[in-house]
Amino acid sequence: MRLKPYVITFLVLLFLVLVIERPFLRRSERGTVRLSPKDLKEKATEIWVAKGKDTLRLFREGDTWMLRLDSLRSVRAEPRVVKSALDELSGLEGALVSRSKEKYAVYRVDTAQATFVLVKAGDRPMLELYIGKRGPSFRGTYLRVDDKGVYLVEKFSSGRYRVDTRSWRNRTLVRFARDSLARIEVFRDLDTLRDTLIFERKAEGGWTLVGLEEAPLDTLAFRKLYFPLSRLSALDFADTVTVEEAGVHKPRLLVRITT
Repeated sequence: MRLKPYVITFLVLLFLVLVIERPFLRRSERGTVRLSPKDLKEKATEIWVAKGKDTLRLFREGDTWMLRLDSLRSVRAEPRVVKSALDELSGLEGALVSRSKEKYAVYRVDTAQATFVLVKAGDRPMLELYIGKRGPSFRGTYLRVDDKGVYLVEKFSSGRYRVDTRSWRNRTLVRFARDSLARIEVFRDLDTLRDTLIFERKAEGGWTLVGLEEAPLDTLAFRKLYFPLSRLSALDFADTVTVEEAGVHKPRLLVRITT
């Protein structure tokens, strides 16, 4: 029996797919390969995240990671967020899915769709990563490292690599150990310093309201005052709002904390 030309073409294409893609092999049979160095988190000095036309840059100053807001301003990055990202990117391993560049768009690891992450040690690139779509499992993600092919990586949190300063910025405003707290002053009239409340820690333990030492202090109400202050964080930053527009140039209340 003589095969028709289109049948032969189909069989050739099917053979190529089976050889290149190996769809019937389990991930363990395909094997995993190292995609990034293990010491990346120790040596990294700069992180770039890009998506489309948006770009975000983090850089290290000593032991502190900084986030570039614009050409003139940089702020502290959230240490836990940066550490989690570097821990995940260090010693990254994945299973080869495809070597075909034509499949980049299918797995969304092409430059038009992917989130691009660049990690540098000084001027030397340590990792150039393209983050694509989710894999078959909930935690699986398709990644491309340079042009070495498309890899499936398990337990990869692709959502953390956002080109959004809010995701990386340190939002801590005030933080202190509650046991170290010695004095809290609350000023309502900043011009005359009248209507001032002063709380002091007593040597024998407990707290007292200065001027009313004999009066019992409502411990529960006082805890509601200083407990939130010990771990005060911002929900967001109003970078485009002026001090006058926010009304904080004439504050209605001033709280001074002494540890």
